Parts: sequence; structure tokens; C-alpha cells
Amino acid sequence: MISATSPSNAFASLIAILLLACVHLLVKELRRLEAGTRYALLAAGAGASLAYVMLRILPKLAEKQDSLLASADTGLRGFLEHHAYLVAMLGVVTYYGISRVAAYGAEEAGSGRRFRAAQIAAAVGYGAYSMLIGYLIVSREQFGLLSIVLITGGMGTLFLVTDHGLRNKWPVAYDDWIRWVLAIALVAGWAIGLWVEIAPNIIALWYAFLAGIMLIGVIGEKLSMEEGGSGTTWPFLVGVVVFTVLLLLLERISDSVP
Repeated sequence: MISATSPSNAFASLIAILLLACVHLLVKELRRLEAGTRYALLAAGAGASLAYVMLRILPKLAEKQDSLLASADTGLRGFLEHHAYLVAMLGVVTYYGISRVAAYGAEEAGSGRRFRAAQIAAAVGYGAYSMLIGYLIVSREQFGLLSIVLITGGMGTLFLVTDHGLRNKWPVAYDDWIRWVLAIALVAGWAIGLWVEIAPNIIALWYAFLAGIMLIGVIGEKLSMEEGGSGTTWPFLVGVVVFTVLLLLLERISDSVP
């Protein structure tokens, strides 16, 4: 089905997509920072991402679960539509599997067949994740300045943290081609969303799947910041508090606009 995305939504969402693509491409520049500063920034980003997931993504997942419960579909699709949180758990398991593939490839350092296969498999997995995000962003019914701020802030900090974790495993491959795969996949997902419209219930299930991925992604990367030591605790808490306040303020402003 051809999507009916309005020109204004297409343009506004493209701004968010391009900003997020820049995060994919520029994460490698974090290496220029001193280790302490770099890990403090990443911890703050993890805190901001966690606030975004808990205060924005999960409440919307609850809303979508309520609408999915009214579905009259049967079979596997009907079962999944009545269990959105199960789909979110599948997202958690899928992300864990992809991250384990990435970790395995990093441990098998070298240029052998298994090493290359692990790189490609992880790049495809992370690329599909970026493409899904691109599609879901442009499929929003309304897209304004508030949406751009929230999405680029919440998703941008998430990409910052997860991409840095991926680059830690494969610095050369990430700088050479993986970051381009992720950026192109993100834009491709946006482009597909302009032309292809999918049933709202299917989008809701994708959203649930994405919620699970985001939750384990941000928590997993924060727990893996062992190199940053205890010095990452305060930046993490600052990230949580600052982005929580920002979210609440922006939502208050949105509610007050007629």
C-alpha cells in the first residue's frame, strides 16, 4: 500500500533521520577525547537514553497494547497482537543474540572466514535495527519540532552508546564500512516509510519489538562500561535527571499548545 505521508511530515522526519545518521558516522570521533571524558559522555548518553525509553517508549507501548487487545485477528498474528510485551521480550532476545555475535567476532580476532562472517552478521542485524527505526520515525502521524527534539535526543544518545560499543569490538571495520551500513539503512528505512504503508497493528508490533531492543541496548551498554570505573556513575545519573526534566518540560509545552 502506498504511504500517505504528508510533505511536512516527510521533511521534518528527514531532519531527524539525517541528524541520527550523522551520529552513526561521527561516533568514531569520540576516540579523540580523553578516556575519562569519553566514558563520562557515554554514561550521560546512556542515562538520557534510559530516561527516553522509560518515560517515552514504554508508556507508548502500553498504549499500543491497549489498542492491540481490541484486535479481532486470529492465528499467530492475533496471538502476538494480544501479547505486545512478549514481542518486546523477543526484541530483547534478538538484540542479545546480535550482541553475542558481535562479541564472538571480536574475540576471534583476525581475518578468517568466521571473523568476517561474524562482522557481516552483526552489521546486518544492527542495520536492520536502524532501518526499522527509520521506518517507524516517518510513520508517525504528526511530526513537529517537539518530535525532532525528542527523537534526535533520545535515539541519538542511544546510537551514541550502542555504536561506540560496536566500534570497541571492531574499530577498523566500523570506521571503514559498518558505520556507513548503519547510516544508509536508517535513511533507507525512512525512504521505505514514505512509499509503503503497513497496517497500524503491524507497526505497533514492530514498535514493541523495538522497545525491547532499546531497553536491553541501553542497559547492556551501561553495564559494559567497566573501563570507565565508578567515575561513570554521576554522569549517568545526570543524564537521567536532565533528560527526564527535558522530557517533562517538552510534554508540558506540547499539552499547552492548542
